[in-house]
Amino acid sequence: MCLAAFVLALALALLSLVSLWAGLLLPLALGVIALATVDGTRYRGRALAWWAVGIALVVGGMGFLSTLMFNRHMDFFSNAFLSALRSEQAPEERRRVLEEWLATGPTRDATRERIEARYKQAVEQLGPVTGPVIMPSIWSGQFPLLLPPGGVVAVDEPNSPSTLPPHGSAVWARLPFQRGEAFLALWMGDGGPTGMADPLARLTEGRAVPIVREARFFAAPSLLKDAAGPPKDR
Repeated sequence: MCLAAFVLALALALLSLVSLWAGLLLPLALGVIALATVDGTRYRGRALAWWAVGIALVVGGMGFLSTLMFNRHMDFFSNAFLSALRSEQAPEERRRVLEEWLATGPTRDATRERIEARYKQAVEQLGPVTGPVIMPSIWSGQFPLLLPPGGVVAVDEPNSPSTLPPHGSAVWARLPFQRGEAFLALWMGDGGPTGMADPLARLTEGRAVPIVREARFFAAPSLLKDAAGPPKDR
C-alpha cells in the first residue's frame, strides 16, 4: 500500500502539472490509510507513504490553486467581454468599452463590427442571453475552457468547415441563451504552443486588457433555425 501510494503520487503528479490535480486525492488517501494501518515495527515502507502524502499535498495543492486562479480570471474576462456586448449604453460608449478588450491594430474597428454583428445574429438565432457565463467545475481542471467542444457549428456560418479557432488560441465560454446553451470563443493566441501565454499573463481582474483578436458564437446545429447541419468531411 505504501509503495502503491508513492508510485501513484509520482505518476499523477505529472497530470497535475496540466491542471488535472484531482487525481492526487487517490495517493493522498492511500498514503494516509497506510500511515494509519501499517505497523512500522513489522513492515518497511512508511517512508514511501510519507512521500506520497507530501507529493499529493504540495503538487496537488499547487494544481488546485493554479486552476482556481485561472478559472477566476476567465470568469471575470468572459463575463466582462459579454457585458460589453450586451451593454445598453449609448452606441459610442458601448463601442469604446468593447474596443478596450480588442487587440490594437489597423483592423480593430472592423473586428469590433464583425463581433457585434455576430452577437446580434446569435441573439436572433438563440434568443437573448439569460445569465452569466457558466464556468466549468474546478474538478475538471482548465481543459473545458481551452478545448473546443464537440458537435458545434458557427452561428453565423453553420455550414463552413473553417470557422473553429486553431487549438490553443482561444478561450471557450459557455453561455445560456433562451433556446439552450451555446459557446463564445475568444481568440487570444496565434495558435502556437505558447501563443496564449502573453495574453493570459497580462490579464488581471478589474480592468480591460486589449488581448482579444476575434470572437465568434458556436452552438449545436439543432438549436439553430436555419442550419442544415455540421459540415461533413469530403
